[in-house]
Amino acid sequence: MLQNYLLEINGRPAGRFFDFAGGTAAADIVQTSGGFGHKHVGSVKFQDMVLTCGTGMSGDFYKWIGDNLAGAPSRRGGAIVALDTKQAPSARLEFMHALISSLVLPELDAAGNKAAYMTVGITPEITRPTETEKSATLGVYVSKLPKAWNISDFRLKIDGLEKECAHVKHIDSLKLGQKIVTDARGESREYTKEPTSTEYPDLVISLPESFATGFYSWFDDSVIKGNIGPGSVKRGTLEFFAPNSSKPYFGLELTGLGIKAAQGPSGLRGKTGLPVTVEMFCDSMKFYAGPSAIM
Repeated sequence: MLQNYLLEINGRPAGRFFDFAGGTAAADIVQTSGGFGHKHVGSVKFQDMVLTCGTGMSGDFYKWIGDNLAGAPSRRGGAIVALDTKQAPSARLEFMHALISSLVLPELDAAGNKAAYMTVGITPEITRPTETEKSATLGVYVSKLPKAWNISDFRLKIDGLEKECAHVKHIDSLKLGQKIVTDARGESREYTKEPTSTEYPDLVISLPESFATGFYSWFDDSVIKGNIGPGSVKRGTLEFFAPNSSKPYFGLELTGLGIKAAQGPSGLRGKTGLPVTVEMFCDSMKFYAGPSAIM
């Protein structure tokens, strides 16, 4: 996948990325009442922008994601710049007063050999296409490529279940989201976008049945017996690593983890190598980027 785009935040290059969609404008159509009602153009709405990226973005970009999805929303202005085959700007879309609305982290597989990417949703209040400058300075992002990131390079840790987590083979894709509501801005034909609540997905993992005893015990105590004391919820981390490295590119801090299902090949709970799927809800997921991921 080629890096055909550059992100600018507050007038500064913030990294090259792989794919882009959205950001278009469209108007509502209003029809007046009465026997001779007619239609006219109403308020303007701007579509969300979706970026596909990985490592090599700026620290400010990753922090913007983490803050917005941790309940501390902040707005940014900037631009999406399309690059031609000579890495010169060929098109430009500016955006204003934008919020991060979602982050999708990749499905993980210990036996996989595919490149990993993340998808970031950005909700702008306004976008506008502008002229590009062929002489624009793109800085370090033209000469350097992001480091490799693979879906097999991950580590999950859950308090009290460290041995079991060492045998996790698969983790479903995770989508973190921030709800954003749209309000009309007085007599203006534009809308304001306001953040409300954050949403965190279930953590769904699989591991061999022979290593799932700890998860079964947690399920029996919390779900079957209904014990909801301090031990019923746990903390953990999910880290995404560089190949053959002990330093993570990215991570999620997981708080308020509670188990809701632990399903094996049958109710017999054997000691086989067949997969057990464990589903956990989570009160909070905090995204962060390590120094090795930042350009």
